[in-house]
Amino acid sequence: MKISTKGRYGLRALMDIAMHARNGLPVFLADVARRQDISGKYLEQIFSTLHRAGLLNTVRGRKGGYLLSRPPEKIRLKEIITVLEGSCTLVDCVTDQAACAKREKCAARATYGLC
Repeated sequence: MKISTKGRYGLRALMDIAMHARNGLPVFLADVARRQDISGKYLEQIFSTLHRAGLLNTVRGRKGGYLLSRPPEKIRLKEIITVLEGSCTLVDCVTDQAACAKREKCAARATYGLC
């Protein structure tokens, strides 16, 4: 699986927020866009998706911005990629048990935990 631009930008933006949020103060979208060289409009779309998924909190007002919804060490790469890219199942039987009669003995099912 190759991660799209949306996935890469989302990862970079979340890492930027993790590094620049200090003492619970929100990070401005414009600052993240500038530091990461990402279009502000595109980053708004990505942040909207991440907010709806519960990975980002928004703070309204003049000093508003974005904060991670929980400590960075509690956010997993798989979670971010799933939100931005969709499910990362490499074999159909992981999500659809009727897809394969050999699902109980299939070594490929073990790949599910890798992504």
